[in-house]
Amino acid sequence: MIPEIKKILLLTDLSEQSQKALMYAANLAHAYDAKITILHAFEILSPNAALIASLYMGYSMDEFKTKREIDIAQEIKNRIAQTCDEIGCKFPACQFSVDKILVETGRANDIILQHVKEGDFDIIVMGNKRGIKEAILGGTARKVMRVCRKPVVVVPLDRDA
Repeated sequence: MIPEIKKILLLTDLSEQSQKALMYAANLAHAYDAKITILHAFEILSPNAALIASLYMGYSMDEFKTKREIDIAQEIKNRIAQTCDEIGCKFPACQFSVDKILVETGRANDIILQHVKEGDFDIIVMGNKRGIKEAILGGTARKVMRVCRKPVVVVPLDRDA
C-alpha cells in the first residue's frame, strides 16, 4: 500500500533559511494535494527567540520588548502567511494549501514534540541549520525523529545563508 500524504506539519524557526524547508513542504503539498500546518514555537523570554522574532518582524529589540505576547504571535502568523503568499506568487505552478498557522509560546521543544506526537500528520518537514550529520546526533531534529512515528524530512540548510 502506498502511504497517503494529506497532512504536513512544517516546523519553522522564522529564519530566512527556513524558507527552504517551506519550499519542500509546498512541493510535497502540491504533489500530493495535501494541506500544510505551520508551527512556530518560541520562548518569549529567551533572548535568542526575541532577537530572531524582532529581526523577522523588523523591530528593534526595544520596540519588540514593549509588545504584548499575543500581538507578537499574531504578527508572526501574519508574516508567515505573507511568506507563503509570496512563494505561491513566485512559483504559480506549485499551488499549495496552508491549513493552519500555529504560533505558540512556551518551551519550544515541548510544544514541537507535543504537536509531533499528538497531531494527525502524515509527514513532518523541518529545516536544520547544522546539516544532516548533526541532526542525527543532536538538537530538536533528533528529538523529533526519536518520538515521531511518521516520516520526518530534515532539510539541511545552507551554512552560509
